[in-house]
Amino acid sequence: MESLSQERVMEQALRCQDACKAYAYGLLRDWHLAEDTVQEAVIVVMQKWATFRPGTSMYAWMRTIVRNKALQRVRARQRNVPLPGEELMRAVDRTLEEHFDEAFAERQRRMLPVLQACLARLGARYARLLERFYLDSASYRDLARAYRVGVEAIRKSLYRARKAVRDCTLKRWAELEAAE
Repeated sequence: MESLSQERVMEQALRCQDACKAYAYGLLRDWHLAEDTVQEAVIVVMQKWATFRPGTSMYAWMRTIVRNKALQRVRARQRNVPLPGEELMRAVDRTLEEHFDEAFAERQRRMLPVLQACLARLGARYARLLERFYLDSASYRDLARAYRVGVEAIRKSLYRARKAVRDCTLKRWAELEAAE
């Protein structure tokens, strides 16, 4: 089997980025670190593109690189905190291999513009609230202080914002699939 060009390998890698960010976030619980980790993984792919074997899963290769990079970050951040056991990591990998493949990565990539459109329709206040909660990891209490409301008001606002995004995304995704 002949090898792929560097350009083709990079195209495949870039299509996996969003799914890999979600995976990295699951390991790191920080979107900024997850994005940095995936960028580092893309750099590894750029450097080692010639070792990629056609017919194998780019997503699986990227996910392995992301996992290794994420674990390096965890080790560097928390020297005294035990890392997940090897048996647990194997179980996670088996589950990911069963449920998350190139088709999943492609769906994630196609879902991003739908999600962005729904967030744009949400309104600035709700969008900023979601951003502060998810991207900045602000707590309910921090948000309540910032918005000068009670914690329960923040919980309700986040619920409404998430529901609006979910409903819009499901509707737009169904429309997109019906059009294909």
